[in-house]
Amino acid sequence: MYTIDHRDKVVPLDGFPRSETGAPMPIVLSDEDRTMLAYAVRVPHPAFDGTNPRSVSPDDADLTYAIIEFDGGSVLFGYPNDEVLGGHPLFERGLRFYGAFEVVQTSWIRGLDRRNRIVYPDRSVFEGERHIILTFHDSTFECLTRSWTIHESMTSPRREVVARMNEILHADQ
Repeated sequence: MYTIDHRDKVVPLDGFPRSETGAPMPIVLSDEDRTMLAYAVRVPHPAFDGTNPRSVSPDDADLTYAIIEFDGGSVLFGYPNDEVLGGHPLFERGLRFYGAFEVVQTSWIRGLDRRNRIVYPDRSVFEGERHIILTFHDSTFECLTRSWTIHESMTSPRREVVARMNEILHADQ
């Protein structure tokens, strides 16, 4: 984790598919150059009348997943969940539940940059990097990236989503 200071500011990001709030079941697949994130997106079930919620599992064939490819391999994934998101150091700066955010003037990048000055004293290795956060029901995803691509959403069991993520991640090899 990183320690924030007075410069960190959280702003909401538009354009990311909205996650299923109850069970988004995010999946992360990453190497040193790219990170893939998939999660179940909010799609109203036609049979849901608002009174009897249904349970879902990763093997449900009718879940729709968003697949997002991030340029970069610096990732934090896991805790905190939505019950304790208020304890995240950026919550007081605007981080909220079930959304996508960017941290402007992030301490994470500034700290990495300070450490890398030992080898690269005249330039920032992290220039152009952005700190992105997606908050889910049971986890939080953070990454450093220069860009991202939102791939097609796919309705299929989780194992097929993982196979598609792997195809995208290794497409140029």
